[in-house]
Amino acid sequence: MNRHHITGTLGCLSVLYVLYGIAGLRWNFSLCLPTGLWRVTHEQIDRGSYVTLMEPIKQVAALPGDTVMFTARGVYVNGQLWPQSAPVGPNHYPFTTMVLQPGQYLLMGRHPLSWDGRYGGWTTATIIASTARPLWVKSR
Repeated sequence: MNRHHITGTLGCLSVLYVLYGIAGLRWNFSLCLPTGLWRVTHEQIDRGSYVTLMEPIKQVAALPGDTVMFTARGVYVNGQLWPQSAPVGPNHYPFTTMVLQPGQYLLMGRHPLSWDGRYGGWTTATIIASTARPLWVKSR
């Protein structure tokens, strides 16, 4: 490895550090939401908010106080079927109806194969790292 290659590699890593760390930008590779560049924010969590976890970005489908029903047809939030939310395979969250309690959120994707609340149920606020807003995303 020559000196120019090492310098170039260090330069690229520095730019990535700035984009991911200081600028708060994330690239979403997941198919469950639009692929593209997202900016990490720290806004109040509302229904429809996008949030980051350890890596994937998911959308908040239900908030504390909302009624969530898990069925074979899909996940209903306050009586409305979440698009493309029918579970695939037997490893889904148990079919049940519940009212989310304080600190509980239902996170969902928009892809029929998204790994989201239809399999894990509700999520605690403690694993949500931040909110996010799309800066540039690929349209479907």
